[in-house]
Amino acid sequence: MNIEIKSSYYGTELIVEDTNVKLEESISSTIYAKKEDGKTDFKKRLGNDIDDEWMAKMCQLTEDTAYYRQKEYDSTQLIEILFEKLPENIQEELAVKLHNDYVPEL
Repeated sequence: MNIEIKSSYYGTELIVEDTNVKLEESISSTIYAKKEDGKTDFKKRLGNDIDDEWMAKMCQLTEDTAYYRQKEYDSTQLIEILFEKLPENIQEELAVKLHNDYVPEL
C-alpha cells in the first residue's frame, strides 16, 4: 500500500493506492481575504490550508497509532513540527510543563 500527500497551487490531496484501488481525496480548503466589514471576499484568494476536519482525523490516527505501538519509536521530528504549529502562548506553557515533568531537579 502506498499513502502520500500531494500539494499544488490548487490544493492538497491524500492519495492511497493498493492493488486495484486508488483513492484521491482533497484535504484542503481555500483561504479567502476578508472585506472591511468582516465578510469573506471570494474575489481575493489567499491560498490553501489543510482542512480542520482532516487535520483532526490525521491527529486521531497518529494518536491511535502511537498508543497501540509497543516498541519505542523516535518521533522527535513529528513532535517538533507539531510544536512549531502551536500558538506561542501554548508553546511556552507546554515547554514549562515538559521541563517540570521530564527534567530531573539537581
